[in-house]
Amino acid sequence: MQRIGDSRLIFFSQLPLLPRLGVRIHQRVRTVYNILFTIGFWLASPYYLLKMVRRGNWQAGFSQRFGKFDSNFKQSLSNRHVIWLHAVSVGEVNVCMQLIRALEPRLPNVKMVV
Repeated sequence: MQRIGDSRLIFFSQLPLLPRLGVRIHQRVRTVYNILFTIGFWLASPYYLLKMVRRGNWQAGFSQRFGKFDSNFKQSLSNRHVIWLHAVSVGEVNVCMQLIRALEPRLPNVKMVV
């Protein structure tokens, strides 16, 4: 074993070829990953589209996933103070519900969007 202070210790970054070789390998791995991801996406997309169609009612609110909201929704938020809450997991939704229940009596004119 070599000690850290030992003068014979050589780090990989000190070798002239390895940094250039590492960049080339990294670029090739990224290119292969991007190609495989694209192929996998196009192969899997019919399965997920069929799954959405079977589940039904997927069209309602689908454009909201891309940031397009209908005029009624925009109108309901435009003339008021709004608090936006974002919850992903079940625990976060439960905490949001408690927060909303606590804030509603204190802020009656505020619209809350989850």
